[in-house]
Amino acid sequence: MPARDSYMDGSQPARAAVPQQMDIPGFGGRYYVRIDGTVWRRWKSKDSKLHGTRNRRNWDYKLTRPDGKTVCKTASAIMHETYFSHLPEGTPLKHRDGQTSNWAYWNLQPITKRELGRETHGSLDARRILKVDPKTGDTVAIFTSSREAGRAAYCSYQTILDACNRKNKKRPGIAPDGYRYCWEKGEASE
Repeated sequence: MPARDSYMDGSQPARAAVPQQMDIPGFGGRYYVRIDGTVWRRWKSKDSKLHGTRNRRNWDYKLTRPDGKTVCKTASAIMHETYFSHLPEGTPLKHRDGQTSNWAYWNLQPITKRELGRETHGSLDARRILKVDPKTGDTVAIFTSSREAGRAAYCSYQTILDACNRKNKKRPGIAPDGYRYCWEKGEASE
């Protein structure tokens, strides 16, 4: 029975089954990527490691096609084309250790866009905005965002936010259209 590697969770094959290096498709065998995420150029006498340029959270590599055209490819695109070519187009790769500079195969895990959104923006709490008639206290409209409420009231979204947070000096909580705006949950401007 093969040894179980520490990075395996059952979804990836054993380390021996994964090729240690794979040619990058479309470049005629000139370039290959290793399992640790490094990109190499194949020469006649020896191979040389390419040093990419840092682009925000990714690495960019300039690769030359056999026809002489230079193409700039990111590390994520290279890993998608080689080791994760079986995945559908646009499937994000999650870094298991959280370091976005580590593009090793065992550090990458395919994840759905919905799961990625939950992990990265799970703490965001979108609150809806209520438009209340100040005389009767009845809710006139419910808006999903301050921008939507601002468009309906013909004013800026910041004016609506100021009304919800009671930042108005003369009439706190009242917007220029004469209605009171408040958050659906949390502090209400009364």
